[in-house]
Amino acid sequence: MRAALVVDATGRRSRAPAWLGAIGAPLPRELCTDTGTFYYTRFYRRRHGRAPRGTTGLVAGDLGWVKVAVFPGDNASFSISVGAPVDDGSLRGLSEPARFEAFVRAFPAVAPWRARGVSVPIDGPPTPVLVMGHLRNRLRRFVDREGPLAAGFFAIGDAAYHSNPVYGRGATSAIVQAALLDEALGRHPGDVRAAACFLDRESERQLRPFWEAAVAGDRRALGEVPSRKVTDPLAWLAHVAEQAFGWFFDQGLLPASRVDPVIFRALMRIFNMLEPPERLFTDPGLLVRSLPVLARVLRGDGPPPPFPVVAREAALWQLDRAGARE
Repeated sequence: MRAALVVDATGRRSRAPAWLGAIGAPLPRELCTDTGTFYYTRFYRRRHGRAPRGTTGLVAGDLGWVKVAVFPGDNASFSISVGAPVDDGSLRGLSEPARFEAFVRAFPAVAPWRARGVSVPIDGPPTPVLVMGHLRNRLRRFVDREGPLAAGFFAIGDAAYHSNPVYGRGATSAIVQAALLDEALGRHPGDVRAAACFLDRESERQLRPFWEAAVAGDRRALGEVPSRKVTDPLAWLAHVAEQAFGWFFDQGLLPASRVDPVIFRALMRIFNMLEPPERLFTDPGLLVRSLPVLARVLRGDGPPPPFPVVAREAALWQLDRAGARE
């Protein structure tokens, strides 16, 4: 098939490297890290079209040992997702619907969505639990110092920039790159090489900071530390700064966003990619506003978490109990 240009929007499983290799083109430069997480998701439909009484706002929690969230959709649909560490074998049973149901109902913030008469599995009892694994933060660049690896070939979305789905930026990143590709072709009509360079340059500027923030978040969640063999003092300094900011975000900025609308709006603008992530640590106003809440958290009287903590043992007991009944 002959074409003026080819756009790869096939997602995280893109075979672009194999395609380029087959025509003798150089392989894309790639950065890749493991997210360390499996995701289990089941879809439902509310019986009466409204959210359960008493459930407002975002229902999502990261308890360290597990992530749980409810995602409302259209036409009274919603999904419940559980993120489990890949090395936690005790949570592998979540792929069974009965065990999944028992597990998610152990969380007070989620249970109202699955209360009797509130919702049903979207396709009835056979509705499966969908498993998403082998997830990696992957960044591929299809331009090198000499220009595009293959003139007329463009990769956008997860085929080029893929990060942990927990951050919810996949669709937004794809739309941004689609718009950048449109702009690139408009700025450089008939010059696919210049268009490719423009797309690569602007993607680096607009998307890479969010990709690197996702990598840093996963690295912190996994508790990764630099190798003892690292002799570069700048690498150690970067790690210390990353850990310090992560602590300040968890103990100061995030709790403050639950009581301070200014901080909440700033976090939402960054979360939704309207502002770059570095604003969190370059805006002195945000840092100063969060200090009183940080002091409260350190005293033990910080704002209550929006997602009540559930002990791991209690949730696993429900999971095992459901398995014993099968």
